[in-house]
Amino acid sequence: MGRLKPLPATHRIHFQDQGQDCLWWEVDKNGKVINANLQARIWCGCKVPLYIIEAGQPGDQMDFWNALGEERVFKYPITKIETL
Repeated sequence: MGRLKPLPATHRIHFQDQGQDCLWWEVDKNGKVINANLQARIWCGCKVPLYIIEAGQPGDQMDFWNALGEERVFKYPITKIETL
C-alpha cells in the first residue's frame, strides 16, 4: 500500500514583511499548511481555520493551530489571501 498523496494547495496566505523569514503559507482545502516560502519544516502541518481562508482581510491577525494542536496567533498580519 502506497503513501497517500497530499491534497494540492488551494490558497496562499501572504504576511506583512517585517523582516521575518516566512512571508507566505500555502494551505489545502482543509486549511492545513502544506508549503511555506521558508521554514516549511516548522510550518507544514499547522492548521488555519477555514473562516480565515474564506473571509480574512489585509491587516487581520491570524489564529492557527501548530502541529501539536496548540492554538496560536501568527505575529505578522495578513496582506493578501490568494486563490491558487
